Amino acid sequence: MTKLDLINYDYGNKLLFLLSIVFLYDKKTYLLFYVIGAVLNYLLNSILKLVFKQPRPTENMKLFQQEMDRRETIDWREYERFGMPSGHSQETAFSLLYITMVLQNTKISALFLIIMAFTMFQRIYTNKHTYLQVFVGGTIGLCMGYLFYYLASKYIRRY
Repeated sequence: MTKLDLINYDYGNKLLFLLSIVFLYDKKTYLLFYVIGAVLNYLLNSILKLVFKQPRPTENMKLFQQEMDRRETIDWREYERFGMPSGHSQETAFSLLYITMVLQNTKISALFLIIMAFTMFQRIYTNKHTYLQVFVGGTIGLCMGYLFYYLASKYIRRY
């Protein structure tokens, strides 16, 4: 593996998702809420990208704005073209907070934090996102992670 391969690493969100499933396997209710939360978090990110319509740093702003002004509608499948908020940051932050709250395990939380930080760094370093796009994605992910932890805990206490 070369240094370039390491910088172009693009799987932090997928890795944390799979690790979360493994770590939550014996906690079925928390696992269910995690999966539902992860799917809704992903959908929220897609919707927000279509609302903000903010280009990625590699886009030519003038051409991008001209195209957006010309078009009456945006196809929902174009959400990946937009950069705000960063989906990778949102997904990794969601997993970090949820797993930290559920497991209360410092070593696992540290591992998740390192993967999340590296993923966020990679998104900025490779010009996929701006600092603001990564920050907003991470903040939304943390909020969603806490929300679904709270809902799962409340459900468990009730039943």
